[in-house]
Amino acid sequence: MLSLEKEVNMHQNGAQKHAEEPQDKLLVCLENLLSIDALNVQSALRQASDLLVVTLGAEKIDIFVFDSEVNTLVAIGVSNTDMAARQQALGLDKLPLANGGREVEVFETGKPYMSGHADLDTGMLPGVKYELGVRSMMIVPLDVQAERRGLLAAASGRTEAFNMSDLRFLQGVGRWVGMVMHRAELVEKATEDIAERARQTTADEMVTVLAHDLNNYLTPIAGRIDLVRRRAQRESREDDLRDLREASRALKRMHTMINDLLDTERLDQGIVSIVREPVDLASLVKGVASSLQTADCPINVQVPVDRHVVTHVDSTRLSQALENLLSNALKHSPQGYPVDVRLEISQQEGSEEWVAITVRDGGAGVPTELVPRLFERFAVGADSPGLGMGLYVARSIARAHGGTLELEEEYKGGAGFRLSFPLQPAEEQVA
Repeated sequence: MLSLEKEVNMHQNGAQKHAEEPQDKLLVCLENLLSIDALNVQSALRQASDLLVVTLGAEKIDIFVFDSEVNTLVAIGVSNTDMAARQQALGLDKLPLANGGREVEVFETGKPYMSGHADLDTGMLPGVKYELGVRSMMIVPLDVQAERRGLLAAASGRTEAFNMSDLRFLQGVGRWVGMVMHRAELVEKATEDIAERARQTTADEMVTVLAHDLNNYLTPIAGRIDLVRRRAQRESREDDLRDLREASRALKRMHTMINDLLDTERLDQGIVSIVREPVDLASLVKGVASSLQTADCPINVQVPVDRHVVTHVDSTRLSQALENLLSNALKHSPQGYPVDVRLEISQQEGSEEWVAITVRDGGAGVPTELVPRLFERFAVGADSPGLGMGLYVARSIARAHGGTLELEEEYKGGAGFRLSFPLQPAEEQVA
């Protein structure tokens, strides 16, 4: 990274040696732009601004970047000069498009602007003319990867401070500043990705250890509940038996959550095996639904009445995927509102038959911002209970069966998920 003092010395020496050689001035500037080594966009553009303010002999260099969220040009790269400091103090480093001005005009049209008497230009913003005292100004568009992203502006308090050669120079430099900005964005993104992967790895390790520890604690609790249940049965204590059944349900749900935690690690390592066997899908779906529904949270099951659907699947894994989908639906459905489960056979291309299990709830639906990462690990909405692993595990199980798990985005009555996989009739032999 070049210091401002070093840049000043470089410019002074260069001015003596190349006073009549603008191409050499451009080359020196471009070489120093390429030497900028920054891990983020703001730092890179600030270094570029400081380099350009010295090279052009300006009193202020701004690199404005358009912020679409607020429809405003924001000076990300600002030179370290007195005029730039006054600009920031006055709030002129943020230019809403609605306010107009020459900067906005250049951004919207792509046509460069230069004036040696900006104070007489009625198209110039009053704050720039009167508060900052700008007399000369050059503005050129800033494009990154053929996309208009902002602009470069050079300003001076002197009249006729710039000429056409300076404008051509700024236009040429603008293309290189766009490359510097693009490179900084790539570095910034790569750094964020590395940090996110490190965070994810650490979280995965902690979760796996926690899941193993929880399993160790839950096993003796399950044994105690079973012991008390047998004692309550002998003594016909119906109230205690009812409470123990609820406790067993809660314990089973916790076991499911822990298994999901452990399966997340196994799935990532590719060590989860699928053991296929002939399974009556209607019975499997009804059994899972019956084990999860309650009086307050009913589950309606629809299965084909004209066909006995038997296929080769891993019944344990498929039940786990369905439990995750149903548990998720029950969490989000209003009390008393039934969750709908439908088992269907559909015809795919090439006359191949597929099984589809659809689960729909009556909740508020999936938040729009969550949809792109819905099936990632630990993906949960702001108000969602749970750890956000059920859908990740369910999709992995679907894929292990050669199938898919997808969000029914066209369903507007709540959230709908469709688990599909190829039908392998019982008479087929599976390797």
